[in-house]
Amino acid sequence: MTVLAGAIGVLFSVAHGARAMSNEPTGFGPVPFGASAATVQKAFPTLQSKGTEQFLSLYELRDQKVLGLKPCLLQLRFVDDQLYEIQFTCEPRARVPAALQKAFGEPTETAPTGTSWLGEKRTVGLNPASGVFVFTDRARGQIAHQKLLRYILSRPAQPAPSPAATPGP
Repeated sequence: MTVLAGAIGVLFSVAHGARAMSNEPTGFGPVPFGASAATVQKAFPTLQSKGTEQFLSLYELRDQKVLGLKPCLLQLRFVDDQLYEIQFTCEPRARVPAALQKAFGEPTETAPTGTSWLGEKRTVGLNPASGVFVFTDRARGQIAHQKLLRYILSRPAQPAPSPAATPGP
């Protein structure tokens, strides 16, 4: 369930009438969105599987350099063995917003809870509080979210804990 729960993590809204980002990401390094886990493993032999549930898989790459930031931890998310999203946790976190703006131009949308750059096919999202950012292939991401929602709705409802079973203050 951890892989599925992690997939819920980051959703970004689409701005109305805003300028599209420049230099849309196509994946990471030599690996394009849509690549299989085996293809990513060939390009990055240190790729580590963190689990697969149903149709979603999660992998990690450590100590990568992204947009001039290093070290970065990457979480690569796959739906039906196709790369659809990459989450980056990089240091120094204070340099992340400037690095993203340099790479992708002015944000499409800025809010206290998130900043996003919207391209024709891809979205870059930043959580300003944590400095974590994502590259998402929107078509594949939409497939992942639809499958996840169907999966969640198909599961039997869990009974609420009884007051006696709930720990007190």
